[in-house]
Amino acid sequence: MTRWTLRSRLIVLLVTSSVIVIVVTTTLSVLFVGSYMRDQIDNRLVTTAGRIEAGLIGLHGLQIDAATTESMAKPENAAVVIENDGRVAMAVNTDRETAVALQGAALNDGRPHEVPDRPGMLAIRLDIGPAQASFVDTDGTIVQADAMIIGFDTRVAAAAQRRLVLIAVAGVAGALAAITAATVLIVRRSLRPLNGMTEQAHAFAAGDRTVRLPVPTDDPDMQRLALTVNEAFDVQQQAEARLRAFVADASHELRTPLTTATGWIELYLQGGLTDEDRRDQAMQRAMTQLGRMRVLIDELALLARLDRARPLDLDPVDLAVLATEVVEDARVINPDRTFSLHAAGPATLLGDAPKLQQVLQNLVGNAVQHTPPGSPVEVTVRPAPTDAGEAGSRVHTLLVTDHGPGIPVEDRAHVFTRFWRGDASRTRHTGGAGLGLAIVSSIVAAHGGTSEVISQVGYGTTIRVRLPAKVP
Repeated sequence: MTRWTLRSRLIVLLVTSSVIVIVVTTTLSVLFVGSYMRDQIDNRLVTTAGRIEAGLIGLHGLQIDAATTESMAKPENAAVVIENDGRVAMAVNTDRETAVALQGAALNDGRPHEVPDRPGMLAIRLDIGPAQASFVDTDGTIVQADAMIIGFDTRVAAAAQRRLVLIAVAGVAGALAAITAATVLIVRRSLRPLNGMTEQAHAFAAGDRTVRLPVPTDDPDMQRLALTVNEAFDVQQQAEARLRAFVADASHELRTPLTTATGWIELYLQGGLTDEDRRDQAMQRAMTQLGRMRVLIDELALLARLDRARPLDLDPVDLAVLATEVVEDARVINPDRTFSLHAAGPATLLGDAPKLQQVLQNLVGNAVQHTPPGSPVEVTVRPAPTDAGEAGSRVHTLLVTDHGPGIPVEDRAHVFTRFWRGDASRTRHTGGAGLGLAIVSSIVAAHGGTSEVISQVGYGTTIRVRLPAKVP
């Protein structure tokens, strides 16, 4: 089945709409003109009849001949005088057969009617008996008339109406032809920018990510369409760039520990580790690298699950309790550090406890990892004010502050980007894979919260997390 193009559908729709409007309008106009002409003829017959009736009363006692009758009836009307006995006494402006047909027609209500067997003939009957009019018939005999019939041949008016219909049909045909041509031209011109857009879109789909649709300035609708599609192209290009960067970074991060572990194993298989202590050291190094790979894979898997927006295991969680546990663990792992916790009270919310705990662990671990040894770390939990309105608008705030070198302004926008490292001196051996804060941002977003960085070079950095204070 052939599918119609947008251009074809628009042309057919506009032309069809025009045809319907013009045909209906013309038909109604022709019907109105026909009805108007019929009403005019009826009114003229009624007026003529009234005028003749009044004239006969004024001619009481006179003998009326054919010339006088024709003068009263007017040349365009037929006049038939009927005697008292019902015979035709006089016929003016018509033939004998038509006069007989007029005489036999049922015209007793004083209104114009069509005459049987005489197409196009309208007639009206006058009762002129009370006027006691005397007529001189064609034989010169004086007769007393009982009635007069006035007839009008409407065939001339009907022919004029038919001509009007033909003219209207010809006009409609011409108008439709002109409308169709104009519609085709207008639609083609209006949709012409789409041709260029289609070509550019095909080029983009073929792999040329630099092309963009031309943006018309004279058509707001086309302009809006082009801008929207260009925005979609930009988003697609950025997504592909992020994907390529992600794949490159992930493969790079995995390649280093894999290469290291493989090197130690190959050295062992080649007999290069004959000393038992050295062999144990090599296996320990290989296990360390494999452990780093496992952590990286787990982090990537967690980000993938968060990207798919899989449901969280939500339960009531006290953020202050989680912070206390994480700080206590950090004190054991880093005895040379000072960790302080400030919690003004319970901060209960509906959340996934293990993932929120990972948020705290990543933030504290990030602060430890990127600050000088012995530098203090502060964890602050600010419960949502109880008078802050509805529960949906209340938020708990978590702050993790370090006193390290700080983050330059140009780097702050990338802090939560995957595999990003601000300091080039921080390698994967000292700075991690660059996924910790990206995981924080994804987990917080999954809980409907926000993450932001506040930093001043030379004074330290604070990561602020806001989480909705939702409760069951």
